[in-house]
Amino acid sequence: MSSHHDAGTTAGYTIGFLPQLSTGFGGFQDMVWRNMVASARKRGVNALLFAGGSLDNASYNPYEKNLNLVYDLIVKERVDGLIVNYTIGNYVSRERFLEFCRGFSVPLVTIIGHVEGFPDIRVDNRASMRDIVLHLFIEHQRRRIAFIKGTAGNPDAEERFAVYRETLRECRLEYDPDLVFDGRFDEHSGVLAVEKFLQHPDKPVEAVVAANDAMAFGAINGLRARGKRVPWDVAVTGFDDTNEAMGFTPALTTVRQPFDEICDRALDILCDMIEGKERHDSAAIPARLVVRESCGCSSALFLNAESAARATVSVRAGHVSEGLEGITDVITQELLQAVGGEDRKELQMIVEEYILDVQNEHPGAFIEKLKMILQEKVIQGRDVNTWHQALYILRKWAALLWTDEKPAADAENKILQACVLVGESSKQALAYEKIMIEKKSKDLRVVGQELISTFDFEQLKGVIERQLKRLEIPSCFISVYKEGGGAAEAYLAARPEEEARREDRPLHYERHALPDRSFFPSFRRYSYAVHPLIFKERRIGYAMFELGPEDGVVYDTLQIQISSSLMGSELIRQREKTERAEKERSDTIQELVRPMLDSLAAVTATAREKIGMIGGLIETTKENSETVNTTNAAIKSVSERISKMADVVGIIDDVSARVNILAINTSIESAHAGQFGKGFAVIAGEIRKLADSIKDNTSVIAETLEDIRPAIEISRKAGKENQEAFRRLEKDVLDVAETLKQIAASMDDLSAASGRILNIMNTAWT
Repeated sequence: MSSHHDAGTTAGYTIGFLPQLSTGFGGFQDMVWRNMVASARKRGVNALLFAGGSLDNASYNPYEKNLNLVYDLIVKERVDGLIVNYTIGNYVSRERFLEFCRGFSVPLVTIIGHVEGFPDIRVDNRASMRDIVLHLFIEHQRRRIAFIKGTAGNPDAEERFAVYRETLRECRLEYDPDLVFDGRFDEHSGVLAVEKFLQHPDKPVEAVVAANDAMAFGAINGLRARGKRVPWDVAVTGFDDTNEAMGFTPALTTVRQPFDEICDRALDILCDMIEGKERHDSAAIPARLVVRESCGCSSALFLNAESAARATVSVRAGHVSEGLEGITDVITQELLQAVGGEDRKELQMIVEEYILDVQNEHPGAFIEKLKMILQEKVIQGRDVNTWHQALYILRKWAALLWTDEKPAADAENKILQACVLVGESSKQALAYEKIMIEKKSKDLRVVGQELISTFDFEQLKGVIERQLKRLEIPSCFISVYKEGGGAAEAYLAARPEEEARREDRPLHYERHALPDRSFFPSFRRYSYAVHPLIFKERRIGYAMFELGPEDGVVYDTLQIQISSSLMGSELIRQREKTERAEKERSDTIQELVRPMLDSLAAVTATAREKIGMIGGLIETTKENSETVNTTNAAIKSVSERISKMADVVGIIDDVSARVNILAINTSIESAHAGQFGKGFAVIAGEIRKLADSIKDNTSVIAETLEDIRPAIEISRKAGKENQEAFRRLEKDVLDVAETLKQIAASMDDLSAASGRILNIMNTAWT
């Protein structure tokens, strides 16, 4: 027994429930969720409901298995035992689901399906599915009965289909594969099944048996869309008796799964296992066929009224005053057997007040007491229509108890008043439910608008703390994972009001885990819904809400809203980070470009200056060439080489003129706008070409200088009158050569700087 509960008391146990989802298609998950919560409260245990998904993705949700991150939170330090809904394993093999269940080191019970090695509580599919097929065959003379199967591999789905085939053989009806559709327990399967069944007009389908209510709803909608009337053209039945079944049009004939008894029994067994008592075997709970309009029957209320009218009386009617207590007990027992689910003391009080009111001992008390009971049931959201059946039974007894005209008329009149009251209460219940749904929807919209428009986590915490009271949620805990996963950074959103705050700052956890035990209420029982926070494939964290409203849609909606807000916050942070990085890159490029611009300006100015000087040298060499042409042909060689030097400087001038400030600025803008630095790449290429050209011609210049020196010596000897001119020539040639070396070095620096800029751009966009 874990240390976090009191030994010997079930009230101290903390039970983990795995309902799969808190809401789902057709109302099945809603029923499982509500009854798990109700069982925990009745038994007085602490409950943690881990609202994860299937172990693999469902057809209707490609990201469902990401919901399973909450299953990793389940450890023996936090829970004493687990109750697992088998539908978690709908999309995996039995071996995979068995491995999943064995992964928990605490006692475990499954519901709605059997797992080898673990006790389970499930519905008796065999008797109830047989009743449906026989009802269609015997009561409604349907022969071509189609079947919509549930998810392949699901034990309930397989067993219901097997019973369908067995009952067809029992009725001597031929099995037709064209009348069977492989569904997946969702409404869309029902629509697709109808498309298949109606493909053969020559073999019209007469009835459709669906393995659950959701597929039956889809089948009815599909038949209606194709012009078929239910039940006159095609009868339809379901299985589960979810909340939607009675309110659907037509009301659905189905099998009522006793979810309350299933969850109660499963919890009883689990508590026995925790306490080390004798091991329990699996059990199948009987289910009941609920006949409504979709198969062709009349309303159950009419059938019950007819049954009550035909019923025989088991005791002799005498004077009421001689045996009020005994007659009250007999009538109350009959009421309990007929309506079920009602409080015995309430029924007994109503019977007594009815009898005393008719006898004028408590005038008006019967209607007043009934009004009080019905009003309470309306507020609780319970079905008040069962009281019609109770009134039919009272009416039957009234005819036996009062034979004199006046009391008999009074007794009948009070029953009629009561019937009107129940009818009005039924309408009021629908209106009240609508009002409460609208209020809840409005509250969720208000909270949602504030949540999804908040992209700062500190502000988000404030929003949640303010809005919990509106939603009647006592406390909440949110854990948000650090970027990249791994360790989780957890934030305390709100503690229970009666508990003192133990920390004023966010709590930090080294791993994905539930909060410390000090977070949970210590002086009362608690129930928390644990929901994953995800956005498609992105796992953001989890949220834990203490249950206020029992309706799972409240927590599902909050899960989506908080996930969206946190994802929006993350996207904004990423955007701000990207913008900062872009600014830093732009600043770096600017810093690299400024000295490049200065160098290019200096190179351009120097080149232009030396072009003018070389022009003068060319003229001087030409004059000297003509003067000393007859004395030495070497001067021609000097002239040719100097011309080559002029050509090189011309190249510098040409490229430099095109590498200007406007081009550089344009390249910077291109880089900042995300054009992958294409504009600058072109200019950088030109700079590299220029640097390579300078390097190639530097060696030619050096050779020319070596050749010029002896040529000048020869020319000096040729004529004293040109010696001074050659002296100036030598000086100018050497000056030009040195300048060209400096330009080459500058171009090397520019080429290196352009390479760094391109690397920055490439890093930004890869």
